[in-house]
Amino acid sequence: MRSMSTAADSPHLTGIFNFQRLSDSIITSGQPDEGQLAAVARAGFEVVVNLALHDDLYSLRNERDTVEAWGCSTSTFRGLGAAHPG
Repeated sequence: MRSMSTAADSPHLTGIFNFQRLSDSIITSGQPDEGQLAAVARAGFEVVVNLALHDDLYSLRNERDTVEAWGCSTSTFRGLGAAHPG
């Protein structure tokens, strides 16, 4: 995998809600849209970990298919995201 030092600072990535670069190979954010997921893949990232709740309002309908179409793998850990206030 190539260095992410400049790719992870791309405006296509930094425009993702709550985007943070933790290292050259790890970023975190709120839910990206389909175009932003494509930018993540083009930047060289290989794995998407989804922590959204199963019925989250902001979840993408076919996130796994979208991620895999860009050549990345995905892991889903439903229910580990922040709880929604009652």
